[in-house]
Amino acid sequence: MRGSKLFKVKIIVAYIFVILVLFSVVSYTSAVKVIIYDKANFQGTKVKLFSNSSDLRVPTIAMNDKVLSLKIKNASSVALFENINYKGKCQSFTENISDLRIHQVGILGISSIKINADCPEKKAAVILYEKKNYRGESKKITSNTTMLAYTPLHQEVSSIKLDGVSSVAVFSGASYHGNCEVFTSSQPNLSKTSIGDNEIESVKLNGNCRFSGPYMFLFEHNNYNGRRFRLINSASDLSSDYAGNLNNKVSSIKMFNMSSAALYGDRDMNGKCHTMKNNIPQMASTVVGNDALSSIRFNAECKEERFLKVRNNSAAVVKFSWLTDDPLHPQESVKLAVGREKIFNYKTGRKLNIIVYFGYPALDTASNFVDWDEKCSYRIKLDDNYFIFAKGTLIKPSCEKVIIPSI
Repeated sequence: MRGSKLFKVKIIVAYIFVILVLFSVVSYTSAVKVIIYDKANFQGTKVKLFSNSSDLRVPTIAMNDKVLSLKIKNASSVALFENINYKGKCQSFTENISDLRIHQVGILGISSIKINADCPEKKAAVILYEKKNYRGESKKITSNTTMLAYTPLHQEVSSIKLDGVSSVAVFSGASYHGNCEVFTSSQPNLSKTSIGDNEIESVKLNGNCRFSGPYMFLFEHNNYNGRRFRLINSASDLSSDYAGNLNNKVSSIKMFNMSSAALYGDRDMNGKCHTMKNNIPQMASTVVGNDALSSIRFNAECKEERFLKVRNNSAAVVKFSWLTDDPLHPQESVKLAVGREKIFNYKTGRKLNIIVYFGYPALDTASNFVDWDEKCSYRIKLDDNYFIFAKGTLIKPSCEKVIIPSI
């Protein structure tokens, strides 16, 4: 009887042992997440992974750059990385892969693996390069940037690479001002684009050149060709960097978000003036002329301006000097060599006291003279355009005032 009980106890112990073994096997199998192989089609050396592996070089795995196929056992996905510590190129998979050599990350080699994970989302960027063909010092821009002035590249960007963005708008001025160009592909040589190798001060990713305020594009050549510059405010001197260094270089103009603009042949809103109402394909068709524009006033017209023209056609150097009731220009003076002409413009009704002086002999430069002989004087009111014309000889010079029609 006792033997029968002992036998039953042994049977129960055996059953428990078998159950424990089976449970261990099942638990061990379910813990395996991914199996990696060093040959395609799940052949060769295999290693079972139970968790993430930041470095496949460790002796217990020893599969760095060797993984050619894998099986996903108890995971929803797996992310394979080119470098250790989950860096470099990445590809994620949700099913078994029999040959990783047909995938980019498999060609590059796999050095780390994340289980139940996807590749990190790539941040779109634009890369600015110091030299052509994406060489030299570089700067990665991952968000809109209003000012690059404190980076070493803002003064010298020769190529741009787009990395995950569909387009980029680059501006020569801070806060998206100044000249602007939109690129939809990488540019190995900016000197071949309209923005050129000029300074880049601000950048918009997936942006454009639109500007809500008034602005105009100034072009170096006729019919809106050649180098261009976007002007966003009135400019008293187009030779400044702010105005694109385009003094006496403008051949055509496009205007936006304004009804008119006053174009001047001299700096500080002086000289010949043309009221711009529409785009101008050829500046030669205006009174200012081609390659003669020096200043611009936005949302303005020339209709209330009068021209004071002075010309020296004498045999001496002539100095024209005048006092005016214009608070901005209370006193003006200009010295002209033989054959030279200068044009100024004032508002209608300005009163001027003009004195014409002669200096001898007639030299190309008038700055060498200390003593000047006063010859004639005028008092005029600018209700019409005036042309003050100096003529005469060394023996007996004379002055002549001529009223000419409006331009």
